[in-house]
Amino acid sequence: SILCFSDVIENLEDVPKIQMIIKMLSSGLNSPLYQEIREKRGLVYYIQNWLDKTGDKGRVFFASLTTEENTEKFKDALYEVLDDPEKYLTEKRFNVIKNKLKIGYKKANINAHGNVNKYIQPKEWILENFLNDLSLKDCLDIYDKYFNTNNLKFTTDEEY
Repeated sequence: SILCFSDVIENLEDVPKIQMIIKMLSSGLNSPLYQEIREKRGLVYYIQNWLDKTGDKGRVFFASLTTEENTEKFKDALYEVLDDPEKYLTEKRFNVIKNKLKIGYKKANINAHGNVNKYIQPKEWILENFLNDLSLKDCLDIYDKYFNTNNLKFTTDEEY
């Protein structure tokens, strides 16, 4: 088991931007994390990336399972992707994810009873509220604050 996580996120204005970055990095079979770590290198079967909320603060997490001999290779591959946002967080990728989210939100609003999250979460944690005004530049402006590999904590179950 591998777990990598960011410093605590205290600025709620950054939350929608972080959520969009996470979607760009990990959403779908063409996502940078999936392509680089699973498809090209075969290091894992899956990789997860999410924003965890505790109270009004949060952390960015990455998690996966791999063999002991692939742990450092996984870390290197993860950090390689995160250290090159210009390559992986492109305008094209941003627009694909933004359009996918808009379609998903339209579908979710049709089935409002199945989309209760937006009624129980603080508005700052609901990407849908900010999506129309969000730009790639907004996301890249805060990227280093939460995705800088020098600030991430990396641990495995072997360390416990």
